[in-house]
Amino acid sequence: MDVAKLDTLTGATADDRRRLLKWYAGMSDAQRVVVAAHQTTLMRRRRHLRAEAGQDVFAYAMFVAALYQLRHAKESLGRRRQQPPEQLALLERLRQAGQGCRRPKKRGPGEKAEAFIRAHYDWLPSAMERESLDRVLDFIRREYRLRFSRSTFYQAFQRIQKNMADWEAACDDTKAEKVPDFVGS
Repeated sequence: MDVAKLDTLTGATADDRRRLLKWYAGMSDAQRVVVAAHQTTLMRRRRHLRAEAGQDVFAYAMFVAALYQLRHAKESLGRRRQQPPEQLALLERLRQAGQGCRRPKKRGPGEKAEAFIRAHYDWLPSAMERESLDRVLDFIRREYRLRFSRSTFYQAFQRIQKNMADWEAACDDTKAEKVPDFVGS
């Protein structure tokens, strides 16, 4: 692929293209359809450049140009400069296409503590019985480089311990009912 022609057609550097492709990788399928539609529009508008660049370079250049324009329009939307109406319509289609794919919320401190307790439940209960809570938290801070407040960690530990006890009780009940007795068969 001729990189010089690609740079000329898109106006984007190699780093810009790498960032744009990362942005594209995080899009939903519906948003990718909007990008492909914009790419097709650009290919129609600039078809006179196809013979000069070659089909493969031209198609990829228009793909990068579509991403570049959408990214630029999205970033400059909050600025004072007015967007052209067709650009606003394209951005609205992109936004609506991505409605169903929101990033998951960040976990709070209680959820982090619960995840840690679940992952290390094999040794935590015995450590909590033998040592004080402060010493256990110091050990976690030193060995795992995680910091939890006393109350958050203790409340999460109590929730996990209750859930584990309920789960073990449910397992004991189902064992008695579902496991057949094969003695004497």
